[in-house]
Amino acid sequence: MSRARRSVWPWAIALGLTTAVGINLCMVWIAVANRSPAVPGDPERDALAYDEIIARQRASTALGWRVDVGPCQLDDRGACEITLEVVDRAGKGIDGLRGHIVARRSDSAELDRDASLRALGVGRYAGTLAPSATGLYALAVELDGEAEQWFGTHELWIPKSGAP
Repeated sequence: MSRARRSVWPWAIALGLTTAVGINLCMVWIAVANRSPAVPGDPERDALAYDEIIARQRASTALGWRVDVGPCQLDDRGACEITLEVVDRAGKGIDGLRGHIVARRSDSAELDRDASLRALGVGRYAGTLAPSATGLYALAVELDGEAEQWFGTHELWIPKSGAP
């Protein structure tokens, strides 16, 4: 009597489906564990104020200022220190500005932070954001000179600080 030969295909299909389900569950776990949104800021609010934002950005571009935003530097309390370098068209630092920065996340307004800027020297300014959750933020920068006003946005990554 000959033995019946068993087919491997049903087991291979079951193993493939089980692997696919396991990979999908792993991706869901990663997505839930890392709640930082892919889009910083508040897209709905930005869409409603689109014309105003574009007009402000065009006026800022016409000034010819270049504003470089440094990365977040965490202090002992977990606060985020942001530095800005502001130069004019000729590359000279602009002194005597006032301004503030606002960091927004799209997932929770409770995590939004703002800070006033202080002068560090000619063309250098800094602001300290209170401790917040790690993740991607939309950073709005507003600078006021004697007769000029500059507005711009940047993306800011705030690393893990240990504070909510």
